[in-house]
Amino acid sequence: MRTIASDRLLLRPWRDEDADFLLDLESRWEVVRFLGTQPTIMNNREDALASAAVLDDAFRRGLTRVVAVTDPDNRASQAVCRRLGMTHVGRTTRYYDAPNELFEKLAG
Repeated sequence: MRTIASDRLLLRPWRDEDADFLLDLESRWEVVRFLGTQPTIMNNREDALASAAVLDDAFRRGLTRVVAVTDPDNRASQAVCRRLGMTHVGRTTRYYDAPNELFEKLAG
């Protein structure tokens, strides 16, 4: 597993010493309520920073399209997708065997 870094964020693999933080994080309803369709991060600002870093990394590595799949009720994640310049493609049942909202961003 690799590390992705930006000016303000470091995404790295979990370490043993992260266990207490992870237990606290996954004990919070506002964090885990959407698990099963997609993971969430503690707030929209951190989510946007992490997502932007992942998008930049994906396009630098040669991907031409990145998709995001959100729970239809997860307006916060949909707002993050829009702030990242992703286009709402529509509702799909292609992922997770349930209706979800699909967003995409093309390279360039």
